[in-house]
Amino acid sequence: MKKDEFLEYHKDCCDRLVEITKKKNSDYSGNNENPFFNYEAIEKLEVASVEQGFLTRIMDKYNRVNSFVKQGFLTVEDEKVEDTLLDMANYAIMMSAYFKYKKQLNK
Repeated sequence: MKKDEFLEYHKDCCDRLVEITKKKNSDYSGNNENPFFNYEAIEKLEVASVEQGFLTRIMDKYNRVNSFVKQGFLTVEDEKVEDTLLDMANYAIMMSAYFKYKKQLNK
């Protein structure tokens, strides 16, 4: 893969991340405008902090990719390893956005 091919792939992945986020965020937060609604709900129940919620989801995805690396296949075939990696990237971006949001609240 050449650099320009990689950059085009990267752009395609980022575009897909935005579309995935729109759909999943709608599913998880319903009509609520707060993109962190489901994480904050867990925190209110005192199950985990918002940050721990993000880390849990990232760790789930990490473990799935790690299984793929070790075994060379995934048992659940309807989610490809690429999908799992994109989900992991999305959770990292969401966590970064949450840190920015939280910093703005504390000003």
